[in-house]
Amino acid sequence: MTELLIKVEQGCINQKEIVYGHHHRSNNWVATVMRDVTKPGGLDRLFWKNLNTSFRQLPFEPKDITGSCIEVGYDYRSASGKKYFQREYYEIVYCDKEQMTLSKISKP
Repeated sequence: MTELLIKVEQGCINQKEIVYGHHHRSNNWVATVMRDVTKPGGLDRLFWKNLNTSFRQLPFEPKDITGSCIEVGYDYRSASGKKYFQREYYEIVYCDKEQMTLSKISKP
């Protein structure tokens, strides 16, 4: 089990500390996920607000998201049309106004 400690600043995390596509055509996101077989990939997603290219705002108060699962991912399509993507899933083990502890998991 891999655990990551992420700094929380003014209610936001820096997505680059987890995974990040650096190309200008890449689409990056963080989302709280819940299992729902009627949704794409079998997961319902609540996307975290994008404040700029790196920072994502926590969707709830820190105490309310402890125990939740999140998806961090990016999609990139090359000029020739080839698609590259990455998805990583984490459980939020602990979260307060200064830090968040994530445990890497397989798809929830």
